[in-house]
Amino acid sequence: MKFLYLKSKGELIKALGELRGDYLFLYRDKLLGLSDGKFSLLIEPLVWQRFREIIEGFLRERGIVGYDLKEFLKGLNFRPYACFDLLLASHFLGEEEKSLEALSQKYCNLKIPKVLAFSNLLNEKILETHSIALKAISCLFEKLLKAINGTSDKKVWDFPPLDKSRVYKIFKLENPSALVDMASLLEVVEVEKNGIPVDAKLLKEDSTFKEFIKGGRIYTHFELTTKTGRIYSKNPNVQNVPKALRRFFKPKEGNLFVICDYSQVELRIFAEIYKEEEMIKAFKEGKDLHSYTSELLKVDRNLAKTLNFALIYGASRERLRELLGGKEEPLKVLYSLFPNLFKRQKILGERIRREGFLRAYSLLGRPLLCKTLNDAINYPIQSSGAELLKLALLLFSREVRRQKLRAKVVNLIHDELMVECPREEAEETKRLLKKAMEEAGKIMFKKVPIVSDCKVCPRWC
Repeated sequence: MKFLYLKSKGELIKALGELRGDYLFLYRDKLLGLSDGKFSLLIEPLVWQRFREIIEGFLRERGIVGYDLKEFLKGLNFRPYACFDLLLASHFLGEEEKSLEALSQKYCNLKIPKVLAFSNLLNEKILETHSIALKAISCLFEKLLKAINGTSDKKVWDFPPLDKSRVYKIFKLENPSALVDMASLLEVVEVEKNGIPVDAKLLKEDSTFKEFIKGGRIYTHFELTTKTGRIYSKNPNVQNVPKALRRFFKPKEGNLFVICDYSQVELRIFAEIYKEEEMIKAFKEGKDLHSYTSELLKVDRNLAKTLNFALIYGASRERLRELLGGKEEPLKVLYSLFPNLFKRQKILGERIRREGFLRAYSLLGRPLLCKTLNDAINYPIQSSGAELLKLALLLFSREVRRQKLRAKVVNLIHDELMVECPREEAEETKRLLKKAMEEAGKIMFKKVPIVSDCKVCPRWC
């Protein structure tokens, strides 16, 4: 690699012209490093600040490969063409050590030197660190991409239109689940930047979110680096807001909320994964599965609901019998309803006892290391639900941009999207959101219909 350290506008413009390819490798610490794998630039902060518009204009039409890109992306004034985040990739692959330094040593035999916080920018150690880090990112991209593409026999062309995605076109990322992960990164960044509007006057009654309010909005952090790919909110948590506090969330003047959630999505995922024909038939006939189970077992709906969820999260026969008050007849009916599950449970349990672990997969092909039977049943459901929501987010956001609407996604709840939009766009936003939620289901699910419920609200309802 040839490296050039830049300090002036003329040098910058000339050097940017040297970079080739549809995507660039990026590393940012004391300096901003850009590389095409052969030629690399190291840009000092003053140059970045003074000529940021030039640099961002250059990056706008290119893909970016980097490590832990989210905070960098939040600070940009534009939307990159596509992104590949090595931190997300390491979580996808289930790496135990996920730091850039650990990954670089494991896959590329490269050691990235540490830089002291007070080091001078022209210190040779800083230049060396950035140049080695760029080499490592280039190497890791090649290695992790190959590893991800080899994790599953499910490919993007099996789930059209995922094969039309920029992430596939630019990076040749073939695993559908990983593609949805990478593509949704840019959308999650936008959701974080949008914030959630609140009624500041009402919030004076409660201190739960008080410290997080800035300009009438709450800004949370959505954690993407989880084992199953599920999105978690923290600082503050805006996903598990008690119903009593939801009235504090109010769109700005002239706007409304459009909120759309999936109906019995975990049960639908379960039916799709285990190919339980009775469940699939019930869903195709538009039945409420809890009511359906209630009728067949001759128990009340609340108990039927408890039994259904106990089943999909790996409850033992003894636990089910206990829930049924020791009655054997309804337990037999329950087993006849879910034959594939119980057969599969036995096989999975024996394999885990024999080998200590097994690798399960989500509907889009995310590999999931499972060390218990509960993990083997739960992880694919949780992971597939995360894929479904991310895919819906991608489809909806794409359509909003295409139609130049002012709607903004402001919250991501595990089976629900929350959008703020102008009052006059509410009905069209509702239509597009419902369409995106259900279209995501049609892409992912081959047998089970996916249904969503959408509503327009003056507050979080």
